[in-house]
Amino acid sequence: MKTITFLFFTLLFASSSKAQEWQTYYEDQGVTIQYKPAEINDPQLGIHHARIVFRYENKTNNEVQLNFNRLITYSDSEMAKPQEKGFSVSIPANSTIEYNQANANDKTFYLFAQDKKNTIKRSLINFDIKDVTIN
Repeated sequence: MKTITFLFFTLLFASSSKAQEWQTYYEDQGVTIQYKPAEINDPQLGIHHARIVFRYENKTNNEVQLNFNRLITYSDSEMAKPQEKGFSVSIPANSTIEYNQANANDKTFYLFAQDKKNTIKRSLINFDIKDVTIN
């Protein structure tokens, strides 16, 4: 498994008008996990964040249950730490599920990367998806 490092993290979010392409992080057994940077600006919630958003694709003819863990490293820590829980997503046959307005609060579909208002000082340095199982 590869580790995604964001040494030039601010460059990824320099242009909010420029659409970012999905990058494949994991692909096996007919399932693909992809990610891309996104800028979330919601004045009603008082947030302006950079996030890493995820898309999960099932290329098989059967519904699958995708389970995984994430290790994340933020600028206020020297070590990668597991997120507070494991993640699980059911993907219907031949379907894609991705970050959207309906699941915007579900951390299965995003990682906090940076606070654009600079209220939260830490920022994401890297992440790694581990222990992927497909049922």
